[in-house]
Amino acid sequence: MKWYKSNPERLAIEKRLLAQYYPGSKLIIKHGEMKVVKRLITLKNTYLIEGVFEDNHPYAAMRFYVRQPRLKNLPKHMYSTKELCLHDPDDVGPETTAKVYLDWAIQWIHFYERWLDGEEWPETNYG
Repeated sequence: MKWYKSNPERLAIEKRLLAQYYPGSKLIIKHGEMKVVKRLITLKNTYLIEGVFEDNHPYAAMRFYVRQPRLKNLPKHMYSTKELCLHDPDDVGPETTAKVYLDWAIQWIHFYERWLDGEEWPETNYG
C-alpha cells in the first residue's frame, strides 16, 4: 500500500505545509507515484521543480529535479541522473517534510544562478 493511503495523517501534514508555505505548489499522483510540483520565478528564469516521494515516505529521502528549463554547464551538486544534491544523508529523517525539501531545492536554484554568474558554490551547502 502506498504511503499516502496508509498514512493519511502524514499526507494531511504534507498538504497543509505546502499550502501554507508554497501556495501554487501541486501534489500530483500519477501511476501510483506521488510528486510535488512547483513553478519558481526568479529574476533570471522560470523553473519547474519536481519532487518525487519514495514509496516508503517519510523513511526515505525525496528526490528533486529541475524539469524546466534545461540546466547549463553541468551544475555542481547534481547527480548524473539529474537529481539535485540537496542535503547530507544525515540531515534527513522521518520528520523531514516535502516543504523542507522544497526549501532546499529553491535554495539550490539560487546557488545555481549565482554559480552561473561565476560565484563559487557555498562549501557549507550540500545543494
